[in-house]
Amino acid sequence: MKSYMIPEDLFLELVKYHLLDLQEPERAERIRAGLAAKMESDARRRDYAETLAKNRAHYDFTGKWAPLYDQWQQGKIASEEFRKAIGVKPATFLNLITEYRSLTNP
Repeated sequence: MKSYMIPEDLFLELVKYHLLDLQEPERAERIRAGLAAKMESDARRRDYAETLAKNRAHYDFTGKWAPLYDQWQQGKIASEEFRKAIGVKPATFLNLITEYRSLTNP
């Protein structure tokens, strides 16, 4: 028979919940149900976040982006003009700049 080392704090927690299970079975059941609901909720939240990330609309950097970006880099147009020309909000504009730079300068 193989012997496993269990950390002392984990062992004490297991003993505590086992005693709780013997002494107050209703309370122990409520705790188990609460933990199960929390784990299910976390799993659903993770699945939702992954779905959002997969379905996020990706900006197409072809078309008018490259000439506008070059003009903006050279200081011929302001950030506000560039942003309005491509039709995005300020935060999205900054995110797109960061993404574009990471794609062009890996």
